[in-house]
Amino acid sequence: MESKEQAVREQAAVRLGRLADRAAVPALVRALTDPAPAVRRAAARSLASTRDPAAAKGLMAALGDDDANVRAAAAFALGEIKSPTTGPALLKALGDPEWAVRDQAAWALREIGWNQSSNELAALLKAEQVQPAHVGWLLRGRADQPAAALAALLKSNDAALRARAAEALGALGGEAAVPPLAGALKDAETSVRIAAACALSRMSEKDAEAALAKRQAIEKEPAVLAVLGPPSPAAAKGGLWAHWSFDDGKARDVTGGGSDGQFKGCKAEPGKVGKAVRCGPDAYVELGKPQALAIADRPFTICAWIKSEAVGGVVVARGGAFQGFSLHLKGGKAGFGIRRTQEEQPFLAVAPAAVATGRWVHLAGVVGADAIELYVDGVRVARTKTSGPVPGNCGQPMEIGADLSNSCVDVVEPFRGLIDEVKMFDKALTAEEIAAEFKRS
Repeated sequence: MESKEQAVREQAAVRLGRLADRAAVPALVRALTDPAPAVRRAAARSLASTRDPAAAKGLMAALGDDDANVRAAAAFALGEIKSPTTGPALLKALGDPEWAVRDQAAWALREIGWNQSSNELAALLKAEQVQPAHVGWLLRGRADQPAAALAALLKSNDAALRARAAEALGALGGEAAVPPLAGALKDAETSVRIAAACALSRMSEKDAEAALAKRQAIEKEPAVLAVLGPPSPAAAKGGLWAHWSFDDGKARDVTGGGSDGQFKGCKAEPGKVGKAVRCGPDAYVELGKPQALAIADRPFTICAWIKSEAVGGVVVARGGAFQGFSLHLKGGKAGFGIRRTQEEQPFLAVAPAAVATGRWVHLAGVVGADAIELYVDGVRVARTKTSGPVPGNCGQPMEIGADLSNSCVDVVEPFRGLIDEVKMFDKALTAEEIAAEFKRS
């Protein structure tokens, strides 16, 4: 840890984390102030493995680090440590300028069992930088009438706050959230009606569907009708949930579904189709936690074209150590895996042979009702039985070319090379559909 070489210090921090030995905590806490962001991030992630409350003070200080990746790793580590004393610092991090940090802080607050009342948590929405989805998520499962706490904000004179409360009610979900959202469909402000309609359209309760239909019959505003009327974007596009083509030099979801990302140190270059994104160490695409891509308890498919310059690296991943999915290379072989819960081990489907570097290869991972599958160049190469789909939407973010949270399959090496035509489908594609997707590009 005292080496003059950054790479040596970073690897030392990583290896100390693998030991999960609390004797390493003092050295790792000191590394949180290392001049190199990569070393500070590695130290924070390794402290998560120790779960030692003695690291909490240093990690709370790291929530103010200049580097967003360090702040996100610190929030994750605090969630693993589960010390109630870290609550105020994590609440402050809900206002971080970076979405990934805010998302990680929200997850950590749930992990530590932060005991503010529903009214106090709902009041966080008065700060514009706090995400309504995070507040709704924090309120889930509480016994002190969380829906009522959010419903009270729908009476505010501030239209923006009313809209944010409607979004949070949608994230909270449940039967108790439907009546206040149905009432918000009558709000005088278009933005509030849109927020309420979006929230209700994502809910499975029958009363939600009835409220949308009733409003559709009398709504005059085209922008609101656009939310109330047409089928889901995925249904209209044959199950295509999101598509990042990179052809415009940005991480835009070209389906119009809103799951846009941000380039983080990476750039667009000529790719398999149009442009691709070049990834490497500290060069990836941050997607945050796309609300439109609700993977909980459902089949889905993720696929991408890759041109790798190394034998390992994360292609697309979402989630953390105990829940999520990962499409990746490891030891030259393609792999796709999920982890459902902390109690269960990961489920992995691994290709029997290595894929070639320096040429374009199509990978697809499929999550079905009771199995996962891996396809290489349109052909199924592995299938593994599971106990079901991923049961939650994961508290950690989604990235292309990296996995900044603790990996659900223990693969965190950044991808080196080009990634193109990343697509996500809201169903388990058949072998024929994946072969057609491969040939299409």
